Amino acid sequence: MLGAANSIYNVHVLSLVGGITPNELLGRVSGTALMVVHGSGALGAALGGLIGAAVGIRDTMIGSAVLIGVAAVVILLSPVRAIKRHPGQESGPPAPGEPADAADAPDPEPASKP
Repeated sequence: MLGAANSIYNVHVLSLVGGITPNELLGRVSGTALMVVHGSGALGAALGGLIGAAVGIRDTMIGSAVLIGVAAVVILLSPVRAIKRHPGQESGPPAPGEPADAADAPDPEPASKP
């Protein structure tokens, strides 16, 4: 399960970050993002062990499940769901279900005068 979640994160979040980050900062931003994600995993494992020892494994697992549910609700209610195009995508066909922008449409042929 963790492997699937990590793959989904890497594809979606890191491509989104890459699309909005200037090229000259891309290495720093990507490195920092990966350090925070993987570092927080190690910190979370240590914290989970301490909490498990203090309150018990069952209560720790229930608390973890509640936190995962809260995180899912926060993502579902966030503006992330409204993103239809990759921020780095300047042109191209509209995303499925997205109306074509009138500004991108070719000008209509002028009507001939009789």
